Amino acid sequence: MAVLRVALALAGGLILAPMAVPAPSADIARGREHYLNRDFELAAAVAERAIAERPEGLDGHLLLARARLYAELARRGLVGTRAFRGDKPYASRPRPKPDPAAARAVLNVLERAISVARKRVALDAADVSALHALAQAQALLAVHRLMIERAFFRGLATGRAARSTSRQLGALRPEFHEGLLVAGIYEYGVGSLPWAAKAIVAISGHRGRNKLGLELIARAAEHGQGLRDEARLVLALALRRARSYARAADLFRALSRRYRRAYTYQMESADLYESAGRLSVALSEFRSVRRKREQAIDGFERIAPAMAEALDRRIAALERAVRDPL
Repeated sequence: MAVLRVALALAGGLILAPMAVPAPSADIARGREHYLNRDFELAAAVAERAIAERPEGLDGHLLLARARLYAELARRGLVGTRAFRGDKPYASRPRPKPDPAAARAVLNVLERAISVARKRVALDAADVSALHALAQAQALLAVHRLMIERAFFRGLATGRAARSTSRQLGALRPEFHEGLLVAGIYEYGVGSLPWAAKAIVAISGHRGRNKLGLELIARAAEHGQGLRDEARLVLALALRRARSYARAADLFRALSRRYRRAYTYQMESADLYESAGRLSVALSEFRSVRRKREQAIDGFERIAPAMAEALDRRIAALERAVRDPL
């Protein structure tokens, strides 16, 4: 089930592409940069200004929904990095408690984004921007149901609706590679479930094709424009699952160089380089993260003390491994 939650979470994290849809305003583009840098509150502030200026604008509502949802997921420790999954002190740290009021506030934002997109689709069923926005908003709602509400089958059903909208867009504009990315992520996520879980969800009519999903993701990663980096992030996670650690690490490192404030990307690259046996490269990346935190570079001072302590332990372990290889 965790594979599907991650896949749909990534689907929810997508942004509108400039190909075949109107280019975003400078403010929205800046807000998207904030979002991809994991500066969720800055992204939300940009979105709120955009909505105040254009209450029925698609970009502002999607950006706000995305920023608010992922801010809450981050607050609860449900998204981030796997780099410290084996660190017992870090794993056993106290976790923030669920906040029903915050969850409801996020849900309100999501429902508003879906409502705005549906109104546009109702006016013109061939509106590429509206269909693309609707698929993404539905995917965001699926993330909320899976990861915050813990309603697995409701989340699965909402994800299937997002796939359907994405397929509709793909049939309308087959040359629009980003249009099928949401569908691809759903196909990959459901198709990657363990066989027992796959059998259970198949009874409810949910099926996915792993190979097809990966092909759609790779196509967007190679040929996309507005969603290229998001598709590369999804591809990196798929490669990590397939144990293609070096390729996944390279993708994460490239993303970390582009979105310099997103420290989790650099941590993921370091973790994957270690898994690939490139210990010196992993050590260099982890040390770079620590240096940036200590010197308050690129916002790395946002790294919480508990994570910083885990980082110190990871670096020490790697230093021993490099110094005294087996």
